[in-house]
Amino acid sequence: MDRTRSGIIGTGFIGGVHAAAVRAAGGVVQAVASATPEGAQHAATAWHAEHTAMSGLDLIGRDDVDVVHICTPNATHAELAHAAIAAGKAVVCEKPLAINPDSAASLVDQAGAAGVVNAVPFIYRYYPTVREARDRVGRDEAGRLWLLHGSYLQDWLSGRQVSNWRVDPKLGGRSRAFADIGVHWCDLMEFVTGHRITRLVAHWANAHAERPSLSDTLGVGPSAVGTEDVAIVTFETNRGAAGSVVVSQVSLGRKNRLWFSFDGLDAAYVFDQELPDSLWVGGLRENHVIPRGPDTLSAAASSYARLPAGHPQGFQDSFTAFVGDVYAAVAGEKPDGLPTFEAGLRATRITAAVVESARTGNWVKIGEGP
Repeated sequence: MDRTRSGIIGTGFIGGVHAAAVRAAGGVVQAVASATPEGAQHAATAWHAEHTAMSGLDLIGRDDVDVVHICTPNATHAELAHAAIAAGKAVVCEKPLAINPDSAASLVDQAGAAGVVNAVPFIYRYYPTVREARDRVGRDEAGRLWLLHGSYLQDWLSGRQVSNWRVDPKLGGRSRAFADIGVHWCDLMEFVTGHRITRLVAHWANAHAERPSLSDTLGVGPSAVGTEDVAIVTFETNRGAAGSVVVSQVSLGRKNRLWFSFDGLDAAYVFDQELPDSLWVGGLRENHVIPRGPDTLSAAASSYARLPAGHPQGFQDSFTAFVGDVYAAVAGEKPDGLPTFEAGLRATRITAAVVESARTGNWVKIGEGP
């Protein structure tokens, strides 16, 4: 076949996003694996997949799969990624790459030694207006960036009767809200500005002390929540900026609001993922709103604007652009800004620092490397 063949392990919401992006990027959903044969067959039908696999390892072993997409609960990521690399497959692994930095570092080393394409879907890098902000920062239009702040707010866990596997540290890891969505904000901040977080202090809070247990089949009652609903992080960067981010999965009315303001001495750039078709540029005497479009953005950003201004592009479009870059890398190209396993390792190290700081109340240092 002349089209890249993807195999998707995991059939939840994000697996469906991967499948749609694979098809839109010109690939083939070659095989699907789920926790049950019924789940795999249902997803294969819905996603127009060619085949089902008995397990994730079975899918990885198929000769007709070029790229393995890992969309399973967090605790399973490392094992599946190691197996895919050992099989010589390109790997797209949902974050967190692993539930601790040492495990993530071993994946970076293994992928590098094997020479396989690897990526983590930090797809907010692929909004054209985000690329516009990055280009303007790179051309020093903002002057010295001194304040980097924002939030990532959702409300899907607001109800006290709502639960999810991510609530359980055994499945999702010690951090939930920050490891799930806070790392997206931090990746975006470092990608756009070029700054690196060097130290941070974090505070956690919970709206609900207990939630229903997903494994409770006897009606015993709710279980204590072992992960955070909210993380509030203050940080400093290697270029002398101060910053903060509020991360919440219990903020009513906020469905997926990743928002940032990167403030320089000459300009400020504001992006809102729920209103992604414009970039707000703040100035001392006047402000500008730049619409997303192939003829309104800089050359560095316009290639990602696939529709005219006024024709909205969103999350799925950005995911498609990400998968397109993965396929380009498989073909031997070197796409600018593709988030590799090194970005995933960076996220696990920042998460580990947040966990430690929330536990001790102390500032925690982070190295500038991945």
